[in-house]
Amino acid sequence: TPKPSSAASDVYKRQTGTDIDAFADVFIVNYEILDRHMSWLASIGLRGMVVDEAHFIKNLSSQRSQNVLSLANRVRERTPGGKPLMLALTGTPLINDVEDFDAIWRFLGWTTGEKPGPELMEKLDATGFTPADKAFYPEAREAVISMGIVRRKKKDVAADLPDKLIADLPVPVSYTHLTLPTKA
Repeated sequence: TPKPSSAASDVYKRQTGTDIDAFADVFIVNYEILDRHMSWLASIGLRGMVVDEAHFIKNLSSQRSQNVLSLANRVRERTPGGKPLMLALTGTPLINDVEDFDAIWRFLGWTTGEKPGPELMEKLDATGFTPADKAFYPEAREAVISMGIVRRKKKDVAADLPDKLIADLPVPVSYTHLTLPTKA
């Protein structure tokens, strides 16, 4: 049997994670290649996970979201006490529909998708309202924000930006460079 070349062996090791130092503090993997690294990442005992550009996981049916949530569940299962460090970062505003936040909340362990997790349920119960009450939704929003969502507003972030300016700029057009079709 021919022995694989050293280069091919190195590529195989990198793709399967067999040459990875499992005691490293940080692994950075982008969404595009996460699927190739799921098996070994799920098995090395990570104790936390940071998802940058978390708005990319809002579509629960996408492979990207499913991979992130699967890995997050595995990290949660393998972390002593079941409380890993989980951070979801995004600078992109999301529409305020619950569906937009569902995958992020699942990643953070705040909900199972079917019902709120214990920590979120405790915060929601503390509001004193139920979903039948008109005041529930603003209070629920505040409860979720208090758990660790930081939402910056444009006026806070871009206070020193000038107001939007719309201007019409006349542009001279020359037709000398155009070739018009000729009749044959």
